[in-house]
Amino acid sequence: MRLSARLLLLVICAASFAGCSLPEKRMRVERFLAGHYDAVRQRDTEGILSMYGEQFFAATPREVWREKLSAVERELGPMQSFELRGWNLEALPNGDAYTFVYRVRYARQEAEEKLTVHQPPGGGALRIVGHLIHYDDPEDEPSQRPRRSS
Repeated sequence: MRLSARLLLLVICAASFAGCSLPEKRMRVERFLAGHYDAVRQRDTEGILSMYGEQFFAATPREVWREKLSAVERELGPMQSFELRGWNLEALPNGDAYTFVYRVRYARQEAEEKLTVHQPPGGGALRIVGHLIHYDDPEDEPSQRPRRSS
């Protein structure tokens, strides 16, 4: 029986990755997030917001997030570039959750951004379900700068 359970688990794992390899899935999410940062660079607020899922907006209302994104640009300046620093995949019962961490250069300073993207089972539409933006508050003295999240 024990061997049967292991074999079944192996078959389930193999079937879940049959349609697309892990590197292909990762590249799909990277392209999606590159589109997000292109929209940020172009200051396309509606395009940016369209990439977020309802799960995100259930926790942070759309208008609140719109204002936070505007506040980040006012404080840090326009986005200049972004660089992937790391990523992680978590397989969940309702799909996959990819977490990507970027170092983002804005005109006045850098930020670290952590975005979580949900991929429903069967390859449905990608949506951002989590987004943290960490940066130092430029108004504080360097020795007293707290880490700030938006």
